[in-house]
Amino acid sequence: MRSHEDPIAMRHSFMEVLEANATSSAELRHLRDHCLDPGKYYFHILHWLAFFPASHLWFVDGVKLQLQPVAEMNKLQQFLGVTFFNYSSLIAYVNNTLVVYIKNTVDAGC
Repeated sequence: MRSHEDPIAMRHSFMEVLEANATSSAELRHLRDHCLDPGKYYFHILHWLAFFPASHLWFVDGVKLQLQPVAEMNKLQQFLGVTFFNYSSLIAYVNNTLVVYIKNTVDAGC
């Protein structure tokens, strides 16, 4: 949360967040819960692992996909073993905005 400059995280040390308890402020307890909660994907992944081996799952880092969409799509294609498609002809950055070209139209701000 500090990397996002969250004001509550900036006022407390990591240990203070971890040790927050019932006597701590509500905002600090909320931050602790947010940091320690595995997220909803965790439970879905556990369910999927009951049916598929981990080697069949591919996880995409949303930040990397946003910053390097072509490279991330290339990794996904390699993982899937599909015919390579050159996304660099469809995806570009214009004035620091991700632009995806679809069927001769432009969808900016994806």
